[in-house]
Amino acid sequence: MDHDCLNIVTLSANEYKTWLTYEFEYLNDAFSIDNRFRNLKLGRFRPKNFNNLTDIESVENFFNGQSPDALLIDISFMGEKDSEDNFLKDILAHYKDKSFIILKTADPWRQIDWVEELQLNYNPNAYLIHSKKYTEMFNEKLSDTKASAYMFPYCFGRRYFNMGLEREFDVGLIGRCELEAHLLNKKSFRKRGCEKLNVFYEPSLSKIRKKIGRKNYLSRYAQLILNLNQVMVSWNSPVRPKGQRDHCHTPFRYVEAPACGTISLTPHHFEELNEFYFPKETYLCCDNSIERAISQITSLKNEPESYLELQKKAYEIAMGNHQAQNRVDFLYNLIKGNEKVDVRDFYKIGI
Repeated sequence: MDHDCLNIVTLSANEYKTWLTYEFEYLNDAFSIDNRFRNLKLGRFRPKNFNNLTDIESVENFFNGQSPDALLIDISFMGEKDSEDNFLKDILAHYKDKSFIILKTADPWRQIDWVEELQLNYNPNAYLIHSKKYTEMFNEKLSDTKASAYMFPYCFGRRYFNMGLEREFDVGLIGRCELEAHLLNKKSFRKRGCEKLNVFYEPSLSKIRKKIGRKNYLSRYAQLILNLNQVMVSWNSPVRPKGQRDHCHTPFRYVEAPACGTISLTPHHFEELNEFYFPKETYLCCDNSIERAISQITSLKNEPESYLELQKKAYEIAMGNHQAQNRVDFLYNLIKGNEKVDVRDFYKIGI
């Protein structure tokens, strides 16, 4: 592609549905303000517009009858029975071999067994995977094709940052928080004789969805960010992808927390976190000991200068490396033909 401004379509069926929506919104925001792109956002639940045209007709109409240079399509749930994402197959089939097709998935274990089918039916050029191990597994299956998989760390855009120390809670247990496969709650701290730590506990993010409403996803996310801004330390648990006991995956919370000025506390170090997200000196690690976690949190409470120093380190890396603009810079180079590009080439702070 020898022209500088790229026409790109971003398409997902996850709108108003899951936390995946938020990250995809961040990417759309970054595309919309980048003069290297002209972006058309489509989605399963978008308002009826374009005179009720189909997705393909909408694209052709928007780009004056021409195929877009690239399509970025979130396929995280595509292929499951009755999945709303299955409508994506029509637009993939239509633009096969016409546009540079990028498939993005946060749940690669759903697609790993039918990569060959995806290649045969739609011939995508690239896969963006939120897991280092599954990126390697995808590339093994793609070895006889021209496509490649790329590790694509989570990113954020809009942010609500509380720089000060005025935080109501010492530690937040938000979402699924684990220690050696055991779920944590307020009693986990009290059993260790720790009554002085003020714990914010919200184990089920579905409660926020039900309270605020299914379709009001931006307000739901604002509530989650508000919760993170209320806690000094966020307990963040890695995920072990399906069938991968020896490998950990980094959830979105590891990026969200430092972007809110909240210190991440993780049960243990793991390769993906340190290679693609944050170095060890920018978060707390309790070595699978809740007693150690309590001691670390208490020390931060008593030493505000240490807290602010750690907060600053993590926040600067989040701002320098994990904003949506970093990922858009990567995607621009990928679409322009740089097959050897690495997402870390666009980090502003080395890790």
